[in-house]
Amino acid sequence: MPLNFLLMTCILTAASPIFFRFELSLHLVILIFVMAVLDTAGNYFYFKTFESTDATTAIPLLSLAPVFAFPATWLLIGQAESWGCALVACAITTLIISMSCIGNTFDKFRAKTLLPAISSSLLFGISTIPAKMILQSGDINVPTLYLLRAALIAAFAAIIFGRPQLSLKTNQIAMIVGRNLIVILQYLMLYCAFSVGSAPMSLAIASVSPVFVVLLSVLAGEPWSWPKLGTALLIVPLVGVLA
Repeated sequence: MPLNFLLMTCILTAASPIFFRFELSLHLVILIFVMAVLDTAGNYFYFKTFESTDATTAIPLLSLAPVFAFPATWLLIGQAESWGCALVACAITTLIISMSCIGNTFDKFRAKTLLPAISSSLLFGISTIPAKMILQSGDINVPTLYLLRAALIAAFAAIIFGRPQLSLKTNQIAMIVGRNLIVILQYLMLYCAFSVGSAPMSLAIASVSPVFVVLLSVLAGEPWSWPKLGTALLIVPLVGVLA
């Protein structure tokens, strides 16, 4: 975990002369710090879930962040979405979880898996609130926010878990860097969505990546099932309603 965020920090720092914009204020610093703490804890429980069980069991449980984001946004900052949009977003999340569960058994599920998975979803759901408030301020842009977030998470993770393990082969480093570039792009687009729209709804739409996996597997001629494809096709118009 420390290594991933350290590499992301280095990648973004190298490009920072192009985009860096940060108008320092105590309020903004506190919000960024709170967001980084929440995301550090969320990532810890995220990886803890995968240590406790297999990916097919963990992923459905880790898709619940939008469900927590809606009430948290209303309770903590008083921003409520319409009941219709909230229900559609919850329906998308439910269908994503159902689609992930089709064809998978939960024989390997253990009670200790539930707590870290739910904790991760809860923390990621709540962290959308300071992220939205930070971007609404106009004092920082999206890539600068993600740079500071990655740097703080790397620092917190190093303090908690110790220095990152650097005894890696070249091909392993290349794979980690490639994955981190994808994650950076994913979060930059997510934060751009936060800056112009509803954070909970953006999070709900961002959780539909399994739909693309199913559709691409059909197009590529890989094994697929009608229940999964049918569920994926149900999700597409619901996303259109929110978009």
